[in-house]
Amino acid sequence: MSKVIGFEGKTFTFDDGKSVNGFYLYLSDKRPGVTGISCERVFVSQAKLDGYVPVLDDEIEVYYNRFGKPQRIVKL
Repeated sequence: MSKVIGFEGKTFTFDDGKSVNGFYLYLSDKRPGVTGISCERVFVSQAKLDGYVPVLDDEIEVYYNRFGKPQRIVKL
């Protein structure tokens, strides 16, 4: 479980003109071996948000694919 501590809308445009919309999510959580709280930034495309709109202090679960990329976000 992670807590949303910030978010930033982002659009990437590629050389072929295609673009991807999404968010950088800034998340905090407790991890084994870390004293205090750890944090991370992950980019999630709009398509993978599946209708989720980030809100500060939301508790979410981030599911990753086998390549370590965020695949799905579920609000808890």
